[in-house]
Amino acid sequence: MSEQRTKHLEALTVAFFANLERHHDCEYGSIGLDCKRPFGNSDVEGDILEIIEMEMQGDDGDGPCWSSKQRDYAGELYDSLPNFIRSKYLPVLPERFAWRAKFNKV
Repeated sequence: MSEQRTKHLEALTVAFFANLERHHDCEYGSIGLDCKRPFGNSDVEGDILEIIEMEMQGDDGDGPCWSSKQRDYAGELYDSLPNFIRSKYLPVLPERFAWRAKFNKV
């Protein structure tokens, strides 16, 4: 993994942990993220690209915008984030969670 990609995943990890909260959405509640925070305000890729402080590289005729390449990269980061966090903070899964091992790849 490139140093820049690791840096970007680290920034998203900080955003993830900064937005953890307890929800009261079931019998005892759950701990997780609001589906709109930190990325999900109708432009998930844009939110991610802002968090990693990337400059807009596209122009749609109305002005600067995120390029399709940037949006694809943001989507890849989003897909990689759960396994990145898991491998960083729980590199060896306890036996009772062994079924998750197949997902523990960055």
